[in-house]
Amino acid sequence: MGRESSCRYTRPNHRTDTQKPSSIYTPLEAKILQFFENSFLKELLTDNHITDIAFNGEFLSYQHNQKGRMKSEIEITKDEVFDFLRQLANLSEKQFSFQHIY
Repeated sequence: MGRESSCRYTRPNHRTDTQKPSSIYTPLEAKILQFFENSFLKELLTDNHITDIAFNGEFLSYQHNQKGRMKSEIEITKDEVFDFLRQLANLSEKQFSFQHIY
């Protein structure tokens, strides 16, 4: 039986824009931040009560500090998530591979 692919994003230290002005970001951090702000995750990332975002291979879910674990209404495919992660890895100049894609 194969393992289901999954990915997870956890908000580091619940940082907000008021805590770190854009002028303080390194050029690489600014590129990555802009990438996230223009992505399908924008809606979730703007809510400071959301601390964890996960994709289980079928749908996005997130952890909300007041509402608990929630299923996102954002519809996304495995291929779109794979492309998103590949682009993120390219932007951050990190190697990227999946042990189990599907």
